[in-house]
Amino acid sequence: MNNETLKRINDLLKGFNSTFEIEATITKDGDETIADGLKIKGLKNNGSDFISITYDTFSAIVKSISEDHELIYDEKIGLAIARKIVKTNYEIEEFNWGMMHLW
Repeated sequence: MNNETLKRINDLLKGFNSTFEIEATITKDGDETIADGLKIKGLKNNGSDFISITYDTFSAIVKSISEDHELIYDEKIGLAIARKIVKTNYEIEEFNWGMMHLW
């Protein structure tokens, strides 16, 4: 991972922390206290910044892995990875060349 990737992940975590009120799920294992999960207790804001950061981060990751795929939003399933399909359409054009001269 390069520094740009770590920066993006760090920005994502900052966005998460500024958007959600979180609480750790704590487990005791003998003398050891282990945080083994997180619970979202509430929202600190509408989450628009976090959604933007999340989209930008995962979009960059997908693009770095594959030139044929991108992160998209689909109304039925939400965020998803999609393979780009390029179709070429041809249209026949008729030209009026007028009188052609042969040199």
